[in-house]
Order: sequence, then structure tokens, then C-alpha cells
Amino acid sequence: MIDQQVEARKAASTSAAMSATEDAQALALANAQVQESDYAALVPVMTPVLERELAHANSLGKVQEVQDQIESVRRIMEQNVEMMLDRQELLGSLEAKTSDLQEMAGIVRQKARRLRRWHLMNQVKWGVAIGTLVTASVAIPIAVIAAA
Repeated sequence: MIDQQVEARKAASTSAAMSATEDAQALALANAQVQESDYAALVPVMTPVLERELAHANSLGKVQEVQDQIESVRRIMEQNVEMMLDRQELLGSLEAKTSDLQEMAGIVRQKARRLRRWHLMNQVKWGVAIGTLVTASVAIPIAVIAAA
């Protein structure tokens, strides 16, 4: 029946004898003749097409969902890379501070060694001076007693 209607429409549109108003009337008449039974005949034909289009539309949503996930992962990776670079800068400054601290510790060690030697030499000087004084103070009276 649909084929008959299509042929009727073609015949109506290709007919050169009909005027434009007659074409419009014939087309309106052909469209009006489509009944509910014709719609029922269209259901098996249109169902796979509609399902395919619906699946395609749903797959576009899935594609968008996957793209959103990719964008989210990309943002997280960018944040991780920025944090790694910040940590690398902090580690570089920490390494510089560590080397400075090692140099200062070496200087403190050298100065502490010099200070210990200075104190030791002072003790030796004072020990020799006091020892000489005590020896002289004891030796002089003994020499005076021995000479008398």
C-alpha cells in the first residue's frame, strides 16, 4: 500500500499537465490517505533505524564521558608534575643549605682545634712560669742555707 502511495505521489509530481495548485491538492490528498494501518506497517521498518540512532546518540554520551575522564586524569597529572617540580626546587635549595652547613661545620671544627691548642699552650706557659717561680723560690732559700 505504501508503494502505491509513493507511485501516486511520483505520478502527481511528474505530471506536466497539472498545474501547481493541482499538484499541491494531489499531494495533500495522498498524504491524507495514509492511515493508521500504514503507521503499523512502518513500525518494523523504522524500529531498527530508531534503535541504531538511539544507540549512536548514547554512544556520543559515552564518548563525552570518556573524554571527561581523560581531561580529569590530565589535570591530575599536571598537578602531580607541578608538585614534583616544586619538590625538586625544594630539594635543590635543601642540598645547597646542606653543603653550606657542612662547610660551616668544617670551619667550626678548625677553630675549635685552634682554640684547644691555644688553651693547651697557655697551660704549658703558665705551668712553666709557675714551675720556674716555685723552683726558684725553693732553690734560693736552699742555696742561701747551704752557703751559710
